Amino acid sequence: MKARREREEGEYSSGEERDDDYPTPRNILFNEKRDPRETTWKEEVSAYRELTQSMTQQNQQIAKLAARQAGLKELPRFSGDVEEWPIFLNQYEQSAKTGQYTSAENVSRLEKCLSGDAREAVKTLLSIPSSANTIIDILRQRYGNPRQLMLRLSSRAKEAEKPKDDNPMSIIKFATIVRNITFALKTLDGGRYLFGSNILDELENKLTPMMKMLWAEVIHYKPDYTVVDLSNWLDKRAELALSIVPLEIKENTEKTEERRRKPLKSGNARSVFAANAKVGQCNNCEEEHYTTVCPKLKAMTPDERYEKINELRLCRCCFGRNHRWIKCFRRRECGINGCKENHHRLLHGHTDPKKKAQAMQTDNEGKSVQ
Repeated sequence: MKARREREEGEYSSGEERDDDYPTPRNILFNEKRDPRETTWKEEVSAYRELTQSMTQQNQQIAKLAARQAGLKELPRFSGDVEEWPIFLNQYEQSAKTGQYTSAENVSRLEKCLSGDAREAVKTLLSIPSSANTIIDILRQRYGNPRQLMLRLSSRAKEAEKPKDDNPMSIIKFATIVRNITFALKTLDGGRYLFGSNILDELENKLTPMMKMLWAEVIHYKPDYTVVDLSNWLDKRAELALSIVPLEIKENTEKTEERRRKPLKSGNARSVFAANAKVGQCNNCEEEHYTTVCPKLKAMTPDERYEKINELRLCRCCFGRNHRWIKCFRRRECGINGCKENHHRLLHGHTDPKKKAQAMQTDNEGKSVQ
């Protein structure tokens, strides 16, 4: 070893360059004479570490800005529903961590999203910039009680509508309810309530006999199953149901009301009839029934009804709007006592305005002669 070290020192003293001139752990431990470039190597390592730390901080800053630009600053509305608390808390904590919000920024976010009882519970703290953690602790204590949530979920399981084998949409809705209950249980104390709860029994009792047989084939090989397994199985059943039934799409109420009130172009009798055939507001009293069955209209005399229909500018055949009786799709003869008039049966017996005017004129002439 000594001879080898002397030989290496002699090579260094000769001034010749070697391939292992750069410092290695062995050189540092065994060489008495240090490589003159050892100091430069340490400086490079230190500079590399500083660069890595700088890049890490820069990446964190970029992630922070990206999270804020992605709209994570806005939190979902929370009014005090214990079922919504796990979702709300999860989104708050994830967005606060990713966006690296300050306490003042978190208070501002909470001030915008809280409403109802939840807002009343922390109303005095929403004006204090440093109270974000205190606000969350108060809300967690009030709405994050596992017992309260378990009681609510158990009630949801009991009230859930049973699925039916001949109604695919009922299976889809039931699977959605079970999925929501399962998610709430998974987020409650790390999922400890997934085991040993009576909610699973309640949901299993809702299954149809055929579904129970299919479900029994699944759990036969997995005796330690939980509500998560039931939810996953129902999701597959719902996926099959979706392949044979279309989703129910509910129209926007405001758009429907606007389209109902918008006047229709004249000349299309069938579209006019279709529009007026839908149950909406009564053209007379604005209640939810057909104008032809309006109690107030029925209480009038035929002459009063006729005057009211003319006053409201309604069709005298169907009591609808936006068209004349001559173009009404429901135009037909009255038929009462052989009446040939094209009017609704509620108008039968009214005095024709022309005949009424002629009668009044005749009476006046008779009085003048006398």
